[in-house]
Amino acid sequence: MCQLTDQPINPADVLAQVGDDGTGGVVLFLGQTRDNSRGEKVIGLEYEAYESLALRQMEKIAAEARQRWPVRAIAIMHRTGYLKIGEISVAIAVACAHRGEAFEACRFAIDTLKKIVPIWKKEFRPDGSFWVEGIPIQTEEKMVANILTLEERIAKLEKEAAALKLLLSEKPKEPWWQKMVGMSEDNPLFDEMVALCEANREKERSEAEQAD
Repeated sequence: MCQLTDQPINPADVLAQVGDDGTGGVVLFLGQTRDNSRGEKVIGLEYEAYESLALRQMEKIAAEARQRWPVRAIAIMHRTGYLKIGEISVAIAVACAHRGEAFEACRFAIDTLKKIVPIWKKEFRPDGSFWVEGIPIQTEEKMVANILTLEERIAKLEKEAAALKLLLSEKPKEPWWQKMVGMSEDNPLFDEMVALCEANREKERSEAEQAD
């Protein structure tokens, strides 16, 4: 079970998701809000998540834990929204046949969650609020760069699609036609082959006009 919730987390509910008669050890990790951070007083926390991606990443963590250890069951739950001091922010329960494996898998789950799950934490202090934790948020400059890169890729794909359309209108028996199928714009012969296609098309049009 992997879940995001804006309601208080009840550890008993999390444990209930992993219990069975074949389990010899259950490890429960609880993360809770504290009243200080880096020497500063904290009066509350707020968590914000990219929900669909966060859940996919949490499921990925659970799947990897099952692959690396003989996990019988695993449950991961994380809070969103505003939390008071002392409230539980994250709960992870792992059940295995033996305690050592359960400890290792649980440690892996919380450490990996901190690294790859898009959940951001804002601290509320007497002097204001500050985003302090979570996977990096792209700067505006990086977002613009990514958009430009995407536009370049789209333009490249459009060019290749146009070339392929031109190709398909040519005669398959031509040797160069066979060679160009599957060729991408990155190939140094790409432009040369496109020009050849266009030249052949123009030649056929001229011949057709003369015949008329």
